[in-house]
Amino acid sequence: MSLLINKDFFEAMFPHVDVTHGKTFRQRFMEDEMYKTKDGIQYFVCTPGVAKEDIEVTVKNNILNVKATRRFDGQPVNVLSRSFELDNDLDTLNITSKYNNGLLNINIPYKQKKDIVQNIAIQ
Repeated sequence: MSLLINKDFFEAMFPHVDVTHGKTFRQRFMEDEMYKTKDGIQYFVCTPGVAKEDIEVTVKNNILNVKATRRFDGQPVNVLSRSFELDNDLDTLNITSKYNNGLLNINIPYKQKKDIVQNIAIQ
């Protein structure tokens, strides 16, 4: 006779154990990668088992914060976050994000450099 345990239940009850991937849950949860592109920064965050509503992305004083809450039966099980300072050449007012199948993609564009012509009065 064998006991069958739902994997989601098992991971919720024992979040630090992962017998399938060789990494602990905390090592897999919120793994992230950042890439510099010609248009800005692409930031990817792995958030398996997290609903879109349980992810919070904020910027304050040029600090980007990503917070994810993993729930089981409506109760928070794990809350993890990442924070880092953004360069001044990034446009914090036009950050976009998409979430699909446990992967959060945050796009942080560069500020548009405009050639501004200013007339200077001669006194």
